[in-house]
Amino acid sequence: MTSSSHSNRATRKHSSNKKVVLRPPELQDDSCLAYTIRQAAYALNLSERTIYSLIKSGDLRAVKIRHSVRIPRESLLDLLQGREK
Repeated sequence: MTSSSHSNRATRKHSSNKKVVLRPPELQDDSCLAYTIRQAAYALNLSERTIYSLIKSGDLRAVKIRHSVRIPRESLLDLLQGREK
C-alpha cells in the first residue's frame, strides 16, 4: 500500500493528474452543522476506522440521514472536551 492510501484527507484526481486535497470545514466554523466520517477523521487527525469505532462505542454521536452518516459539530466538540457519553 502507498502512504496516500492511509491518509485521512479526501483527495481526487484533477484533470492534469495532480492530486487535489479537499479540506473539510474547520470545527470552529459555525456554518457547518455536521461532518461526514471522512471530514470528522481529518478534523480530529484520526482514521476513519477510529471514527466508526467511537460511534459504535457511544463515545461519538452520529446521525443517519437516508444512506449517509453525519456527525454533528457539537458532538465532535463534546468529544474533544471529554463531555460525550
